[in-house]
Amino acid sequence: MAQSSSPPSGVSEFAACPNGCDPGDDLVCESGDVIHGVPGRFTVVRCRGCGLVRTSPRPSPEGIGAYYPVAYEPYRPDAMTPRAPSPAGTLGRLKGRLADRANGTLIPDLTPGVVLEIGCASGGFLDRMRGAGWRTYGAELSPDAAARARARGHGVHTGRVEDMPPVPEPVDLVVGWMVLEHLHEPVAALRRLHGMSSPGAYCAFSIPDFGAVGRRVLGEDWTLLDVPRHLHHFDPQTLTDMLAATGWQTTRLLRPATSTFVMESLGFRARRRGWTHASAWLLDVAANRRQRLLRRLLGFALAAVGQSGAMVVHARRL
Repeated sequence: MAQSSSPPSGVSEFAACPNGCDPGDDLVCESGDVIHGVPGRFTVVRCRGCGLVRTSPRPSPEGIGAYYPVAYEPYRPDAMTPRAPSPAGTLGRLKGRLADRANGTLIPDLTPGVVLEIGCASGGFLDRMRGAGWRTYGAELSPDAAARARARGHGVHTGRVEDMPPVPEPVDLVVGWMVLEHLHEPVAALRRLHGMSSPGAYCAFSIPDFGAVGRRVLGEDWTLLDVPRHLHHFDPQTLTDMLAATGWQTTRLLRPATSTFVMESLGFRARRRGWTHASAWLLDVAANRRQRLLRRLLGFALAAVGQSGAMVVHARRL
C-alpha cells in the first residue's frame, strides 16, 4: 500500500505528555496507516517520566477528521449492532456475559441507572442498554453518527468529551469501547467524566494493549497500533496509573476473549509480503466469515494467557 512520506499539511502538532511529566521521550517505532492507507508516516514515543506511549507529532483536534475515512467501521450506520437479548434465567445470563467477554463489552454487574457512552457512534450499544433499563446518554465526535444516535432517542453530545457539558443527571456508569486511545486529552476527559458521575459510579473501558506480545512481534502490521487515529497507547500499568490519577480505582482488568486482532494483524503481514491466499484466509477468519469455531476457541486461549491484544478495565469512582 503506497504512502507518502508526510501527513496532510497543517494537521500535525507536537503535544506534551498528558500526565504533566518533564519533557523527554524515547522513540518506540514508526508506522503508516496500515488499515486505511491514509498518507503519512508517524512516530510513536515513550515518556521517560511515566512510561506512557503516545503518537507524536499527531493530528490536531481540527485536523483529525482527515484520518477518519468514510469506510471507518465504527461510523457505519449498522456499527455496534446490539447483541440479541439472552434467554431468561441463569444459563441465559451466563451466555450473555460470555458474549460480552468475547466482544470486550463486559460491564460491571450494576442496577440499571444512568449510563454515558463516550464514542457512542450511531447508538447501537446504547440501544441495548436502554433495553436493559438504563437511561442513556452519549458523546460522539462524528456529527453524522451522533445525529443517528439522537434519532434513536439517546441524549448525545456532538464533540469532544473533554469539552462536553454535564448530562442532565449524575452518571452511574461510564463506558467507552476502544475510545480512550483516540482522545487528545485523556486526563482531562477522565476528570470531566469523574465530575459528572455519582458517588460510587463505575467506568468500563476496552482499550488496545500496547504491551501485547503480538504488537512487539508484528510491529507495523499490528492493527491496534492504528496510527494516527490512536493518539495514546496504553499498557496495564500506564492505564491504571492514569485512572488513579484522575479519581478512578481499578477494580478489575481482564482480556476480551477474541482472536480478531491477532488474525487481522497476521493477515496484514501476509498481504504486505505478497502471500495473497494466506492473507485472504486470515482476514476472513478475523472478520468471522469462516472458521468460526476455530476463531472462538483461539480467542479464549489468547485471553487465558493475556495475549488477545486488548484490555477491559472496570474502575470505581473515588
